[in-house]
Amino acid sequence: MAQEPSFSSIFRRIKPYLGQGMVFLGALLLFAGYLLGWTANNVFLVICVLLILVGIRGYVSAKKAGR
Repeated sequence: MAQEPSFSSIFRRIKPYLGQGMVFLGALLLFAGYLLGWTANNVFLVICVLLILVGIRGYVSAKKAGR
């Protein structure tokens, strides 16, 4: 009988892609916010930009670690 994968093994597999996902999510939220007219809300904009910046940092560090 096959054992279910643990959280750590799943996290290890998706860790290299988390940065890309965060950048995509931040950009998607910015686009959705623009369409919905949420551009006057600074908290929303800052959260989206932070998602993008943290995602870029994670993507670059994952690429450097995978050399």
